[in-house]
Amino acid sequence: MKDVNILVVSDKHCGHLVGLTPPEWQIPYFPNSRSQRSKFAKIQHEVWEWYVDTLRRIGKVDYVFDLGDNIDGKGRLSGASELITADCNEQCDMAVACNSQIKTEKGIMVYGTPYHTGVSDDDEPKIARELGWKLGSHEQPTIAGKVFDLKHQVGSSKKKELRYTAIANEVVANREWAQAGQQKLADCVIRGHVHYFKLIRDEDSTGFTCPALQGYGSKFGARQCSGRVNIGMVLITISDGEMYINEYIADGELKSLKAT
Repeated sequence: MKDVNILVVSDKHCGHLVGLTPPEWQIPYFPNSRSQRSKFAKIQHEVWEWYVDTLRRIGKVDYVFDLGDNIDGKGRLSGASELITADCNEQCDMAVACNSQIKTEKGIMVYGTPYHTGVSDDDEPKIARELGWKLGSHEQPTIAGKVFDLKHQVGSSKKKELRYTAIANEVVANREWAQAGQQKLADCVIRGHVHYFKLIRDEDSTGFTCPALQGYGSKFGARQCSGRVNIGMVLITISDGEMYINEYIADGELKSLKAT
């Protein structure tokens, strides 16, 4: 039986200075410059190159799960001072360009955080329509006999051990809903939002939070957060009824992420 490959991506935050940025929107990069602008340019360049190179290594996949926050939005809390552009239509164009790099014919998206992707009006449907992907708030696709539970939001913590608790709680919640006959019982529960990879597994269920595709350097992250986050994506392979999860983490590979 043919293996089935599913790529999981999340939190591109296109439009932010350290969001995933296609080349046509990148700041010109001058390697010897020490300006803050050049620092952002280096992050944009390196994260993008890592992204497209990793996609080349992965090759074509059968499905993509996109867990939301494709765009950064209007940046109201920072006065738009961290944005390449505050035009959400242009940010959506950036996200389409990013997702179009993935070789696949089937995609499933879920809505991201309203602050980023629209409070009164949702912006992510524009991206889904352009790509021809399905979009929902809470999706439970069945693929190759495995049930997946997809949603953007999940709890977070500065304490490393509690990061596992948050995704474990999502697994427990799914079991409670399933016992009541109101959800499918998931083989794998997947969440975005928190920008780090944490995997839990027992004899009959799996859950993980997905790393982000936004680089380091936002004001919120730099000034208010202390816990480690990850840049990357996850590949799920279903082979002979077994599910294998492989994370692709860029943190150690990118020079722009190292302290200087």
